[in-house]
Amino acid sequence: MIYMDYRESKKQYTQYIKRHINNVKKAYELIKNKCEGMTFTDEPTVFIELENEIKNHDKSKWSKEEFESYRQYFFTADGEIKNKELFKKAWEHHKENNPHHWQVWTSLDICEQQKEIYFIANMCDWIAMSMDFGGTAKDYYEKNKEEIKLPERYINYMYKIFEKIY
Repeated sequence: MIYMDYRESKKQYTQYIKRHINNVKKAYELIKNKCEGMTFTDEPTVFIELENEIKNHDKSKWSKEEFESYRQYFFTADGEIKNKELFKKAWEHHKENNPHHWQVWTSLDICEQQKEIYFIANMCDWIAMSMDFGGTAKDYYEKNKEEIKLPERYINYMYKIFEKIY
């Protein structure tokens, strides 16, 4: 068991957020380079909005509604007990403010172009997580596909992305 005080816990969580956001940007560059020309649409505004989505990825993790609850849950300091209720509230806030999560974009009544943006941002998020925790985004999906409810066309597109990047 690793022991750490509150300051170390906060420092490690801060480093994790920065690393994750940087990895999302790397994942986006990977998809952009390896999957050139492989889009649902040729609409240039999609790419502008997608780059904005990547640039602003997970900014809410710095908010008072999320930071401390996530830190306490994932980077628990000595003497702390994980508070699942606080974490659940933070997760709900996170999803409300980050529609790149499949649980959100698949349920929104939005145009297909906007869903494409969130879908690619979702792929970047999964790839970034694999950079930190090992495995691949494909491994993650395969392990969790019974719970992940993606429309069929996005599943097909996702596997095409996986073929190009892995």
